[in-house]
Amino acid sequence: MDTWFICCYAPLLCLLCWCAGDAWGHLWPGAPAFARWLAAAQLLAGVLDLVENHGLRQIVVTNTIQTGTLMIAGAASRLKWAIVLLGMCWLVIGLVLAVIHRARTNRGRASA
Repeated sequence: MDTWFICCYAPLLCLLCWCAGDAWGHLWPGAPAFARWLAAAQLLAGVLDLVENHGLRQIVVTNTIQTGTLMIAGAASRLKWAIVLLGMCWLVIGLVLAVIHRARTNRGRASA
């Protein structure tokens, strides 16, 4: 279904979360460690997306709704979206903090 997209977005989010944590280490000392955990979780989200796709494909091919398959696909989807949204929030919050930090730095230089 969307296998190539999964192979692109999961590593991209992983890389962005990792880089953001390193970049914002001066704002929060725990940022790099959290970012590495979150980066690995983005790869897990990609695997969960593949599990979800497999379950949905199985339902479509067999033309029957199997409760177990549907439950596994649904759980994988919910966990995937939770992880991806956490990563996106991390990136947006980090971007806002970086803009604020840059504005404060530039304001300090302008008044000097």
